[in-house]
Amino acid sequence: MSAPPPSEPPNRDPWSYPSETVDLGTTPPDLLVSPAEEGAQRRRRRSLPIVVAVATVVALLLGGAAFAGLRLWYGSGMQPEEAMPSTVVAFVRLDLSPGYGQRLAVNDLLKKFPREDGKDTVDELKKEIFDSLDIDEAAYHKHVEPWFAERIGAGLWLDGKDEPYGVIALAVKDDAAARAGLAELQRENGAEKFGFVVRKGYMLVAYGRKASQAAAEAAGKDVDQETLAADTLFHRGLEWLPERQMALAWVDFARFGVALKAMTSAALDGMLEGRADDSMAGTLNPLGGLFPGMGGLTQADALTGQLILGARATDDGVEVHFRGFGTAPAQVGPADARSTVDALPANSAIAGSLRVGDVGKELVGRMPGATGPLPGEVFEGMPPGEAKLMRKHMQEAHDRMQAMTQGLSAVSGAKLSVAVTKVGQDDFPSFAASAETTSVDKAAALAGALKLVGDEVSVSASGNTVEVKAKGYAAEGGSLDGQALYRQALEGAPEQANAVIYVDVQRLLADADVTEEERGRATAVKAVGLATGVDGGDQVGLLRVIIK
Repeated sequence: MSAPPPSEPPNRDPWSYPSETVDLGTTPPDLLVSPAEEGAQRRRRRSLPIVVAVATVVALLLGGAAFAGLRLWYGSGMQPEEAMPSTVVAFVRLDLSPGYGQRLAVNDLLKKFPREDGKDTVDELKKEIFDSLDIDEAAYHKHVEPWFAERIGAGLWLDGKDEPYGVIALAVKDDAAARAGLAELQRENGAEKFGFVVRKGYMLVAYGRKASQAAAEAAGKDVDQETLAADTLFHRGLEWLPERQMALAWVDFARFGVALKAMTSAALDGMLEGRADDSMAGTLNPLGGLFPGMGGLTQADALTGQLILGARATDDGVEVHFRGFGTAPAQVGPADARSTVDALPANSAIAGSLRVGDVGKELVGRMPGATGPLPGEVFEGMPPGEAKLMRKHMQEAHDRMQAMTQGLSAVSGAKLSVAVTKVGQDDFPSFAASAETTSVDKAAALAGALKLVGDEVSVSASGNTVEVKAKGYAAEGGSLDGQALYRQALEGAPEQANAVIYVDVQRLLADADVTEEERGRATAVKAVGLATGVDGGDQVGLLRVIIK
């Protein structure tokens, strides 16, 4: 647990106007009240795994439903992080109550999307958020809506035994109604899976597999010790973000690694009847392999650093700024992804370039059948003819797997670029890709593996570079750097970018396998640009969605 920031008020809060800035280091007085246990559980509601429930809430808070999230922003008053413990692993916050903030920009963006008659986008988002918490629409209207002040924060929290819980901070406009409503929900769900404590201004709700009421009380005591708002590392992230963000996400990777290992162990324990072990539990690192220095498929408990992410509306879309403190990759080559993508063809629906981390040797040891002799005992007792045929097929499969594995290993440290000009509904995608490997031998191994794809692509190797082209691929219209939409999507991106991805959404949808209704809903979304780079020892990035 980190020390609180200096007692003087910060210069600004990116979610408030100057006149609305509050002291993030101030912890509200202790007003924790635990609800009394009230009889046996009345009925069994469906129960989502806590990981799925929390992930769903986070996804909804960050992305919204049908771009409903574009209407969300913060004004003045106490924020959810002031009712969250600093011990949370990850945190997302959002405001469902329109305020002045970015109202004009957000409303202008929403006008560009088709609306279903009789449906309010924010109401639909609220319904989905609470439904993911096993609170259906009827229960929401009866037990939550009367007191909910439409400001919410969601976090992942571990108890003293590393048992994971989802903790939700819900803003309250009527304490008595909130306590009564949540007490009723607790009677319906049971205190094992639904717990809550009351703070002035917020309800802190805990969801878990067991002892959720005890978890809510323990999380509340952590709030007494230090709020997330007072955490030095979280505060540093807030200070870095541009002003007036409408949504925020925060992850402490070190704690996340512990949580991921605990949750994976619990899931495997359920699936494998207690046979899960640490060697299996720690390997699901979602950051693995794409960027050097981000961990590969390493043990989850080796993760370090923190991530801060903020989203805001602009006149022509949404932009997301993020920074991974202490997560900068080791430099393995020039940070020239932007210039590489600039030169890709103008008719690209998808274009990208990045340097790949050390994925090869991690994958080699995990691919079944990649190494080792063929199992001779399989052929015992078989007729000679059948054994010969099976041995041939198995040898071919073994050789193919080895070639693929060696090819994947050769990708480690390579600079990749790709341009997709057509996806097609039934046809093989039209694309061209290039891989600058770190040696001639690696290029030869990669080319050999890619040739196993079949005759749909042509593969060539020259020196340490491998090029792949699909049949029918054609580069047209010059280069992307001559396209205004491309430049707009990547405006303000890190100058020394080690990864750049660009998507021309309308070009992609033109021949994609989507319905006319789906295509119509996405008409306003023109492009998506993503770029990451390095600033000091940190990974930084920008994601922009162009909406016109």
